[in-house]
Amino acid sequence: MWIGANALSGFTTANATVSNGGLHGNVERSGTSALTAGVYYPVRMQFGENSGGDVFGFNYSTPTITKTTNVTGLVFYNPSTNGF
Repeated sequence: MWIGANALSGFTTANATVSNGGLHGNVERSGTSALTAGVYYPVRMQFGENSGGDVFGFNYSTPTITKTTNVTGLVFYNPSTNGF
């Protein structure tokens, strides 16, 4: 997962906000990013699977919000920017 400029270009496993590469079972990984309220940030999430459980999940938390998967009203997709 990449947040910010690296989500648009130059993304590598070395500069990922969250990296969970390699062969393994279902595990949870986390990362942190300092964001500014009211600013939209590009986010890239990539998922690959070799064999097995096909599990991909996303959640977030803030200093005032406990870990949740609810992104209602927080995540926007603009089809005109698909492919950047």
